[in-house]
Amino acid sequence: ANLVDYGLIGLYFGIIIWVGIYAARRNKSTEDFFKGGGKVPWLVAGLSNWVSGFSAFMFVAAAGFTYNYGAGTILIFTSAFWAYLIGYWFFAARWRRARLQSPLEFLTRRFSASTTYYYSITAVIPQIVGIGQGLYILCIFVATALGFSDQVFTLAGISVTGFQLSIIVTGVVMMVYTAIGGLWAAVLSDAVQSVIIVTMTIVIFPVSFSYLGQGHGIAAGLQRLINEAPAGYLGLSGDLANPFFLFSYFLNVFMGYNVSWALVQRYQSVPDERDARKMSMLCAVLSLVGPLLWILPVMASRIIFPDMRALWPSFEVPAEASFVSLALLLLPHGLIGFVISAILSATLGQANDAFNWLTATLTHDVYVPLKKRLGGAIPSDGRQLVFARSM
Repeated sequence: ANLVDYGLIGLYFGIIIWVGIYAARRNKSTEDFFKGGGKVPWLVAGLSNWVSGFSAFMFVAAAGFTYNYGAGTILIFTSAFWAYLIGYWFFAARWRRARLQSPLEFLTRRFSASTTYYYSITAVIPQIVGIGQGLYILCIFVATALGFSDQVFTLAGISVTGFQLSIIVTGVVMMVYTAIGGLWAAVLSDAVQSVIIVTMTIVIFPVSFSYLGQGHGIAAGLQRLINEAPAGYLGLSGDLANPFFLFSYFLNVFMGYNVSWALVQRYQSVPDERDARKMSMLCAVLSLVGPLLWILPVMASRIIFPDMRALWPSFEVPAEASFVSLALLLLPHGLIGFVISAILSATLGQANDAFNWLTATLTHDVYVPLKKRLGGAIPSDGRQLVFARSM
């Protein structure tokens, strides 16, 4: 990486923080902060929700899985298409019709307030650990790819490694724009991030197959992949040939993309049930087309980089570096920073959604009822907003 790459990553962080400050002007109440006042356009909400389904996992762990198992991964990594279609026909309108102030309010209505308290307590800590884990994995990879993982920097008189510094910078940016802007910041920044991710994948697809075609075009690259792929690489192999694995995976995807609390919040943010269905259909289309744009290049990397361990000896699973290895090999400086920004945005998009629904839960479903029980008065909306941003 060079100064152009670092400058582009810095510009990305600057845009994200600016979006948070811009979105803060829309937040006049907790309803605005948590659900955009129910006025988020379905196109923006759909892009936001699609991006929130990504994380560094898709370009790291999922890339490693694709590198090892090949075409069969298309079956599982496009499975969100079917889940969103079910959402279009059934879940989207019903979630919007529920008119929830926070996702877990559903549990209070369906069961009891104590059910919501219990779920909130048991959900918050694992969610925070999950966000931290995602940030940890992301920064290991970004710091290594940019070449400063083991360098030592001095921050406020304290020595930190490049890896630790990347966690601090990324974490602070993530928290600041989410706390300032609420859901509006999340959906607007996700829309920006979707443009970055789509552009990056559109660029890497033709470049990787042109390289594989050795100057004879994309079609020649595809033909070379077919001719030189390892035995079984273009079919179902390993876990992908196990029907129990496939059933479990599809069940997990079906649930995750229809009843996750972050998705419920998106359905509540659009103006009406029709917009909720439009949002679900947009996510379905993107979930079918989008993964193909990064799965196929990763399959090409199996031919381009037959020995990933020789390239990344310090990685426990070198195959997970397959996607970024393509970027480092094929793209000029500047575009490398663009790819790193895309991987950053994938994880940040997922994390800010988790932050928002967790905060909505702690405010509406824990703080307000407990304050009422202990003090006899419901906190003002302004006080709830302060509490939400603090959380």
